[in-house]
Amino acid sequence: MPNQANTTDEVSWTTTGQIRRSVSVDTVIDYLIGHVHPIANVDLISWILEEFEGHSCIRHEDSIPNLYRPPNVPDFSEYFVPVIIGSSEAGYWIVDGAHRMVSAKLAGKTRIRGVFLTPEEILDCVRPGMEKRYLDSILENGFE
Repeated sequence: MPNQANTTDEVSWTTTGQIRRSVSVDTVIDYLIGHVHPIANVDLISWILEEFEGHSCIRHEDSIPNLYRPPNVPDFSEYFVPVIIGSSEAGYWIVDGAHRMVSAKLAGKTRIRGVFLTPEEILDCVRPGMEKRYLDSILENGFE
């Protein structure tokens, strides 16, 4: 059956060891397990695939570009774990799930399951000592 979890405590999350804009994805996952959030349908129509400074990226309208590697885009699956999206003054950005979002868009899907985090929640998941770097990367509207 497709992933129809309604809250983050119903998801079998997998740690990644990855860092996005100085944010530990594993810390975010731990946060979502301990602080239950609703999972919603994310409208993919407002997410754009494009080239940015010579790199493939996906971004929310005029927001922060999120790099992805075309060879790493998986075949679309209704079983994907939810994507994790952060919000900031500069708009939305993908904490985890860029390749899954690209896969869904390329498969012609208009929605994917996801969870949204506030700027304060994201800041709590930034690696210690990296808060300024995180805030600078968000405000510059660029990528690492």
